[in-house]
Amino acid sequence: MGKEIPAEVRDKAEDLYIVDGMTYAQVATATGVSESQLMRWGKEGDWGDRRREYRAALRSIRRDTVTLRQKLIQSALESLDPQAVYAVARIEAIAAKKAAPEAETVPVEPAEPVKIDTPADAVTALKVGLERKINAMLATGDIDLKALKDLKQSIELMEAMEAKYQPEEPAQSKQAIDPETMKKIREQVYGLH
Repeated sequence: MGKEIPAEVRDKAEDLYIVDGMTYAQVATATGVSESQLMRWGKEGDWGDRRREYRAALRSIRRDTVTLRQKLIQSALESLDPQAVYAVARIEAIAAKKAAPEAETVPVEPAEPVKIDTPADAVTALKVGLERKINAMLATGDIDLKALKDLKQSIELMEAMEAKYQPEEPAQSKQAIDPETMKKIREQVYGLH
């Protein structure tokens, strides 16, 4: 008689065949149990039928999940209830993350210090900083309500500065930036406090 195989190995082999969909040869390689022994266990435990049932259940779950998502989206669109909209957004974010392959992280190069001598320089720097921040948010998908509020404030600051410091004459472009404006630029664009 051969050596006795632990129950844990048999359970693992069963899971590999039924749940993971491996062939008997693949399970034999993974567990060290012979294919003939695995086939005996499979016949005794009705692994083939159980694997078909398992796969049918997975297909049903996927279909039901898609149907549920569709109904939740429809309900959120009809009611515009903030909680329903939030629930849909979270579910869709999870689904997108699950469906997307692991994305490569794109390193964001640190911004080189920009010399700001005039209000026009500040507006230009603010525009560049906002573009970088928006691109980083979009690339990472790290968009939340606070980030959007901060972005809105930054855009409003940039527009106000653009309107206030739009050069009418070349002499005016040499006007210095007040310390409060510089502080706002550092805080909102570059995240420095």
